[in-house]
Amino acid sequence: MPKNPETGEDLPYEGQPGYEEAKAQYPDVYAAEEAEKPGDEGPDDAAIPEDGVIPDRDIKPLMDKIDEITDKGEEAAFAEGEAEGEAEEAVEAEAAGDTAPMVEMLGVSEERAVELLDAAKEIPRFAEMTAEDLAKAITEDFQVLMELERVAAMKVTGEGAVEAEVAAPMTPEMV
Repeated sequence: MPKNPETGEDLPYEGQPGYEEAKAQYPDVYAAEEAEKPGDEGPDDAAIPEDGVIPDRDIKPLMDKIDEITDKGEEAAFAEGEAEGEAEEAVEAEAAGDTAPMVEMLGVSEERAVELLDAAKEIPRFAEMTAEDLAKAITEDFQVLMELERVAAMKVTGEGAVEAEVAAPMTPEMV
């Protein structure tokens, strides 16, 4: 809002009574005020064309250039997403097949077996075991199950440094 340089009072805007007189009396104030209007950069710097934004003319060429630079067209992006979905399904199916011995031998749910297998991968001495070998180890030694339970709980709560903490077997003092 333009201010009177002598009194500091607000001067009228265009369309308000007294605007023309104030503009004639203080041309410098109004010139500075008009120069600060946002979006009035002139025809060369205009953000929006005079006839408005036309998507086919203004946006499509830009999107085509982006696709060309990233070397991904619409088909490539769709195919990539489809491949990721198939890979996830394969991993889930593989995990379900891996847990069958644990589900049978230990009588746990499939979800719980997956959690125990994931926890086993965090402990170096169990990392390479198959589900069947791990199930046998758990049935032979209850401490193995306790270690896996602890690692699984740490993963859920987000506590760090799992490998260093569980590398050694549990002792009675730890229970």
